[in-house]
Amino acid sequence: MVKRKNKNSRCKSSNTNIPCTSINPIIHSDSSSETEELEVAACKNARFRTLTNETLEQYVIEPNLLRDLTVSQNFDLLDLYSEIEDCELKQRYLDLSKTITNNLRKMTSPIQNQNSSELEKIFAELGKINNNIANLQQQVDKINHKIDTPTTIHAPINRSYAQALQTKTPVQAHKHANQEQKTIIVKSSTPNQIQPKIIETKVKEIITQTKTNAKITKITTKKTAVIIQSAENNQENFEKLLKNLNEHPSNSNQFKAFTPKKLDPTIVLKDVSIDNNITTIVSQLTTNNIELQNQENGIKFLFKMKHYNPRFMNLVFRVSPEIYQIITDKMNNNVYIDFQRCRTEHKVLVRQCQKCFLFNHKTAECKNTTICKKCSNHKQHGHVCPNEQQKCCSNCKNSNFHKNNTNHYPNSEDCPVYRTQIIRQLERTQLYPSA
Repeated sequence: MVKRKNKNSRCKSSNTNIPCTSINPIIHSDSSSETEELEVAACKNARFRTLTNETLEQYVIEPNLLRDLTVSQNFDLLDLYSEIEDCELKQRYLDLSKTITNNLRKMTSPIQNQNSSELEKIFAELGKINNNIANLQQQVDKINHKIDTPTTIHAPINRSYAQALQTKTPVQAHKHANQEQKTIIVKSSTPNQIQPKIIETKVKEIITQTKTNAKITKITTKKTAVIIQSAENNQENFEKLLKNLNEHPSNSNQFKAFTPKKLDPTIVLKDVSIDNNITTIVSQLTTNNIELQNQENGIKFLFKMKHYNPRFMNLVFRVSPEIYQIITDKMNNNVYIDFQRCRTEHKVLVRQCQKCFLFNHKTAECKNTTICKKCSNHKQHGHVCPNEQQKCCSNCKNSNFHKNNTNHYPNSEDCPVYRTQIIRQLERTQLYPSA
């Protein structure tokens, strides 16, 4: 009994020092919160199970109901199935999910087939459109091919003359110009005896008095001669004009009128093997091409040009208008030589000095000051251009017409002065045989 009293007394003193009520409410609060969360989760799970059962169960009982569902509704059922976490429910509705998946395949297959069919129709229509465009382009090309205009030889700046002359249209246009425009040169019978201005006056008087209808388009006075341009196609009228100028009484053999002989065209034989014996190149052309047989007199080898590939070279020829016509029209610019087929191109040779970059004299015969091709300044020993990035054409720099357009080299096809020389050379060239 004594021990009990002591024990009770210890309990009383303990209870007095540390109140138990201060701990119990906290423990009770945590337990209550966890319980509430479990209850909420259980309620949600119960509601989800109920919703799942209500939604999916009906299709398990009546699978035929799936036939009336849309694609979107089928996907909604699959989404609902994917959210199931309960293994028993997952297993229960597994077959239903497979049925829904098969239904979706059946429903989307016609759509895919229809889309494929529509795409095939679209591609077929696009093919027809492309064919129409191609046919239209052919018609446009035919129209352009039939149009002959002399101005087509003025190629745009960004297109090289070599490229322009590869096509038939500029050549045909120039052929047309050659046939329409004829030239007569009138010079003093004794050099420098009569001034060209006096010759011009007498020429106009003769033409007026004889009433020569020769379709004269232009009369130009040069330093040593008078140039008459005529568009007369009737050879008889043209020869009558020449006869009147030479035999008229007011002439008295003071001057002589004549038609200048035009130059034969020049061509380049491209990519000839460096192993070729060029001493027999003319014979190779006439032997290996039946179209050129017995035509040695109409082909003259001039010189060879450097090639960017050391294994090849380009060869330059002067050919007669007849040979030029055969090569361009009949052989389509393709010729055969020993063990090789090569392509030809029309080449306009402009005589330009590479010392002063003026025209109509050779570099070896030049007595002018050496000019720098890049900056157009006088080129002396140790010369350095003021601006390595800036080009300046010496010919355009000294021209009143082109002094604001100098950003090119003087021997470039971008140079208007150089292009003028090319055009003049073309006008002096008889590309095709006279009609």
